[in-house]
Amino acid sequence: MKSEDRIAKFLSRIESGNLYSITQYLLQKPALTPTFIWTMNLSHIREVSTDPKAFEFLDSNSLIIADGWPVKYLVNALESREVSRIPGVDLVNELLESGIRFSVIGSEQGQVMNTMKNHENASSELTFIYDKYIDINSEIQINEIIQLLLEFKPQYIFLALGFPKQEILFERIRSKSPLIPAYFLGIGGSFQLLSREKIRAPRMFQDLGLEWLWRLTQDPKRLFKRYYSDCKFLILITIKGKVRRAHDSIKKWT
Repeated sequence: MKSEDRIAKFLSRIESGNLYSITQYLLQKPALTPTFIWTMNLSHIREVSTDPKAFEFLDSNSLIIADGWPVKYLVNALESREVSRIPGVDLVNELLESGIRFSVIGSEQGQVMNTMKNHENASSELTFIYDKYIDINSEIQINEIIQLLLEFKPQYIFLALGFPKQEILFERIRSKSPLIPAYFLGIGGSFQLLSREKIRAPRMFQDLGLEWLWRLTQDPKRLFKRYYSDCKFLILITIKGKVRRAHDSIKKWT
């Protein structure tokens, strides 16, 4: 499959619901098998487009939502449909406020506990935190995590390891225990923001689609190369997509 086709496939699967409707769906429709919630941003799309086999396991075991403004833009530009931007941190916050039974894999214990203090009026129940360094190739660790999941039976598992480690960890768990009935959410550093260890961009930046700029000023050394690559990719894939749509339209009417 060509990279353009793979990108189009992922974009076509991005949910059109807003934060409220997606949250209600996750609360009202319990997972029957391990199901991954992919809060997709532009870096994710750029990475998966380079490998035709990467993350194929998510094709039938995931719910994809647009985490970033560029993803929302691409769906509109290349598919002519509107989707809502749903940052992973906002989805986590809404679920915690709704009262859920959950576990956390990857975040530091202090971040999670401080987040819980900020949600002390909610009825969410934390079952366990696995904050050890995780080697996704370690059978011992994978089995240890699975045993915790089977013992505590959380309904929601927050995987706070960053891309692509959290996605690969989900696949390792799913392949070994395909009947665990839970939602696995790839949330990256959401607990850093929810615990207020890091300061999130002001609402004005978020509404203008400039949250990336705020992050860049906070950590330029780590993020400059990534955002530069993302920008080039966004321009390239938009041009290719529009040319392809124009070609298909001309072909249709000739």
